[in-house]
Amino acid sequence: MSLHNGYRTMGFKSQLVQVHPSSVLGTDDQGMFPEFVVYHELISTSRPYMRNVCAIEGSWVMPIMKKLGNLNVSKLSGGSGRIADGEEKASDLLEQKNAGTIQNDQESRIQAARERFLARKANK
Repeated sequence: MSLHNGYRTMGFKSQLVQVHPSSVLGTDDQGMFPEFVVYHELISTSRPYMRNVCAIEGSWVMPIMKKLGNLNVSKLSGGSGRIADGEEKASDLLEQKNAGTIQNDQESRIQAARERFLARKANK
């Protein structure tokens, strides 16, 4: 275990954080915190702090470290994730074509609704 009293978060925006002074997470005989922790809340003051911290064993984390390295937070949050440049250009062209089709479809629906309204009005 490397000597530290801070942690680097994993995920969308990795940052250096420290355990909040009010935390009950204890240090070992050398004054060091555990190698891995799980936290519930980040507090940003002059320094970013973790609150509600729990120590976890390294052996618990190792089986999923490969998955965490490939984690795509955008995709987990409902986004589409990143795509390659060639695919991006092709999808942009497709979106532009679809936007034109959708616009024409909306205009035709509006025109049809007007015609139905005028037909009902004429029947009264």
